[in-house]
Amino acid sequence: MRRKILIALPIAGIVLAAALLIPRAIFADICPACFGLEKIAPQVYLDKDSPVSPEAVLQTIDIAREQAIRYFGAFDEHPRLLICTTEACDKRLGGNGAKAMAYGSVFIRVSPEGMNSVILAHEFSHIALHSRADPSKLPPAWFNEGLAVIVSDDPRYLKTCSGDIDLLPVSPREWNRRAGEEHSTLYHQAACAVQGWLETHGGRDGILALLRGDLSREEAFGPVSNPDG
Repeated sequence: MRRKILIALPIAGIVLAAALLIPRAIFADICPACFGLEKIAPQVYLDKDSPVSPEAVLQTIDIAREQAIRYFGAFDEHPRLLICTTEACDKRLGGNGAKAMAYGSVFIRVSPEGMNSVILAHEFSHIALHSRADPSKLPPAWFNEGLAVIVSDDPRYLKTCSGDIDLLPVSPREWNRRAGEEHSTLYHQAACAVQGWLETHGGRDGILALLRGDLSREEAFGPVSNPDG
C-alpha cells in the first residue's frame, strides 16, 4: 500500500502542475456551466449574472460578423464565444487584462471590456485566418494583427501612416513579448504595414488569394528569416 501511495504522489503532482498551467478558459470551453456561463444561442455562452441582455449581446456579435464578411466573404466559422460581462465572471475564466482572446479557431474568451463589435471583429479576423489558411503557410504575426485592426476598423490604431515602419514581429511569441511594451505603437505600425500590403496586392482580392494558397508565403511577404524574432 505504501508503495502505491509513493507512486501516486508524483503522478498527482504532475497532474496538479499541468492543471495549473492550463488556462482556465480551456476548462470553461469544455464545461461552460461549471464556470457560471449559460447558452443563449448556438456556440454563444454568457455569464448568468450579466447586466447585458442576451438580445443585445447577439446583436453585437452580428455586427462584428458583418465586419468580417467585408474582408473574408461569408463568415461560416462558428467559434464558441465565452462572454463575461462582469468582473467576477472574468476572474473565474482567468482574465489577465486582455479584452478578448482567440484560442486557435476553436473559441474566443471575451472580457467585459471586450464585449463590443470592434474587439469581436478583431478576434473574428484571427479566427478566419487560422481556419482558412494552410497551417504551414500562416501569415506572419504582424500581418495577422494588422489585418485584424483593419477588419475591425479600430480607431485606437488606425491613424495616419507616416515615416518608416520598424521591423515587425514574425512569430506570435515575439509579437506577444513586444506587445507588452509597445502595444499602441506596434498595432499601429502593423496596421500601416498591412495597408501598404493591401495597396500592392489588390486589397481584399489579395487576402482571398493568400487564403486560397494562390500566393506563397514568400510571394506575399518575401523571405522570412528567424521566425522567433
